[in-house]
Amino acid sequence: MLCSRFWIGMCEKNGKIISNLPQGVKVPIKVSRGLFEHNCKEFKNLASLIQVVYLLHLKNLLIFQKILIKYDENRLLRNIHFQIQ
Repeated sequence: MLCSRFWIGMCEKNGKIISNLPQGVKVPIKVSRGLFEHNCKEFKNLASLIQVVYLLHLKNLLIFQKILIKYDENRLLRNIHFQIQ
């Protein structure tokens, strides 16, 4: 589950959370609702990409592991060859 947290109309100043809106002004519900709808779209986009990113990362890890295994095999063979001579 993904969560979003926004401080609409608020900011941090000198370590304190304060309103950055003029006194008496409130954030319209339309703004909050629009931001919620936008986030739903962005999370949907992320959901479609995250599997691809994960698979690419996994593929790169497997390739890297194969390289390390090959390196270890070659190093082991060199050591054995060196010890025999």
